[in-house]
Amino acid sequence: MIACLLAVLFAGGCGNGSKPKKPTKPIVQEEKKDPPPETEEDRENQRKKQRYALVPNGSSCLPLGLKDEHGMELHLADVDGNARICAVDTDMSRALGVLGCWNVDLKQATLDYQGTDPLPGGSFRVPIRDRCARGFCVPEDASADGKTVILSWNLDGKKVAMLVADDIHLFDAGSKKHESSFPIRGPKGIQGEVSAIHYIAESAGGAVFVEGGGDHPAVWVYKADGTAVGAIEPIGAGKDAKPLSTKLGSFTGFDKDRVAIAERGFTAMTVYEIATGRKSKLSRKVSAGPCKKEELDAYWKGEEDSLGDKCKKHMSGMFGHLVHADLVRGERNFLTLLRGPRLGEFAVLDPTTLTEKKAIMLPWCDGPSADDDEGKAGKKESAKAADKSEKKAKSAPRGGGSKKAEKDEDPDAGGE
Repeated sequence: MIACLLAVLFAGGCGNGSKPKKPTKPIVQEEKKDPPPETEEDRENQRKKQRYALVPNGSSCLPLGLKDEHGMELHLADVDGNARICAVDTDMSRALGVLGCWNVDLKQATLDYQGTDPLPGGSFRVPIRDRCARGFCVPEDASADGKTVILSWNLDGKKVAMLVADDIHLFDAGSKKHESSFPIRGPKGIQGEVSAIHYIAESAGGAVFVEGGGDHPAVWVYKADGTAVGAIEPIGAGKDAKPLSTKLGSFTGFDKDRVAIAERGFTAMTVYEIATGRKSKLSRKVSAGPCKKEELDAYWKGEEDSLGDKCKKHMSGMFGHLVHADLVRGERNFLTLLRGPRLGEFAVLDPTTLTEKKAIMLPWCDGPSADDDEGKAGKKESAKAADKSEKKAKSAPRGGGSKKAEKDEDPDAGGE
């Protein structure tokens, strides 16, 4: 009894002496929210960081990644009378599109950074997600097979062509509204794989040119209304003639009304008029040098390793820099962006003979400048090549071109 009273005084009660437990609140688990869906703006910000890592914003020199295995390629176009070059991503694990562009001051041989807007008539691949690429979306009933698509802006930047699977889709560039589509396969359509598309047109009309074809690469023409014109063929081609091949050559936007196919390192160039299909041809006088006929045939088949050392050196010096070169028509001459051993240089070509008149060396980032020994040596070699080409041009036959034609700078002068 006494023990119980003491327990009441000092422990608050009689019993086991423990305080009653407070009721516990139930644990409420917070519901995990899904992250907001990735937007096109988010993806563009990610792409921008990757692009700037390859071509720094505002750079005034060519990135060395063009020379190594960084997956870049340089292309040329005429933009409002300016020679503009763009580095384009060729690494399909990224498919970043245009990495950086520059206007070229040809007199000073300097570069002025212009951002990453696509070249008019240019071509590049980008990923497609949920039927959309860069905000351009194909209709629900259209095929959207494949991981990447090919985009090309037209000459005034107001329209866009996008190749998705086996269809070309045309869009308004500003609103990104889908306007029309047409297939690229069929009786007059492209055969084999597609490597590039080029939308060469003003706001209305013009055509989409599709490159591809596998072992015999060529160019197929489609009017903007979807009419398949067929492959560009040689002048005077017979019924069963093969298309003009771009193998070891190139397709280029000549001007707003014409395109051109350069064959075999600018041995010849066929100019194609978009509105009429009319063709004309320019030829370059070349020497076989120490090469035998079978060696020449092997070179143009892409079998350079089978050539003898002397022939290989001759062919590389004569053609290596012009294989896959881009060209635009200037006011007085043709301007060509060179490849291979002379990547980073322009050549000014005579508009009737295609011979080189002048070389222009562009600045490389962290590379030899024009003032150091290596840069001087490079410019000296380019000057020698240009001087040699100019002497050849003066002595070469003009191919029937008259003084009037030369004065008027008709790119078809002297052709067939």
